[in-house]
Amino acid sequence: MVTFLEFYETLVGFINYKLYADENLAYPPALDMSKEAGAAGLAAFTLQRKDAVGKGHRTCGVLQKYARC
Repeated sequence: MVTFLEFYETLVGFINYKLYADENLAYPPALDMSKEAGAAGLAAFTLQRKDAVGKGHRTCGVLQKYARC
């Protein structure tokens, strides 16, 4: 069971990284410690855009026919 949990944790990390990268967001999201101290929960995370190499160009990935690119 431990092996599966380690695999699952790694898999979720890769999936999160891919989703954040597709949206041009920095991963992992920054944690605002003052909000965390106030028990803000998920609101303590701040999403930040990565510096775009080719601004205006976005790859939609696998779900290209469903995404609005």
